[in-house]
Amino acid sequence: MTKKMMLAFVFTLPLLILIGNCSKAPEGPKTPEEELIDALDLLIKYGEANQIDSLFKRFTPPADYKRLSDAGQLQVAMDRFSIFKYDFIRAMKEAKTVEPVFNEDTTRAEYEIVDIPVPGNKIVFGKINGQWYITD
Repeated sequence: MTKKMMLAFVFTLPLLILIGNCSKAPEGPKTPEEELIDALDLLIKYGEANQIDSLFKRFTPPADYKRLSDAGQLQVAMDRFSIFKYDFIRAMKEAKTVEPVFNEDTTRAEYEIVDIPVPGNKIVFGKINGQWYITD
């Protein structure tokens, strides 16, 4: 390969990559099911990385988080959660294998969990201001 050909290749390759990426159709808004899968993936990631503070900040409804924090009980709640962390992670993984049951306006979703002991045999998510949180 000559120098000229090499330079042409070096300058053309990025252009071809850019053009190739432009041909992809833009993604539309995610469905509630897709949003929940993303939430479950993040919950699992935080749990497995032992990032309990991040998990609580992101998935505790804002009013509950503030109440726990104001009462000085946030660390107690996180410590208590840590005891059941592995069951929690297993429950989140199981939730990914079942279909959620939504309310009419898709702001509440329940996952039936049968293989992991969780209260009421379900995990409940609520959507507040466009964000999914773990609720009861």
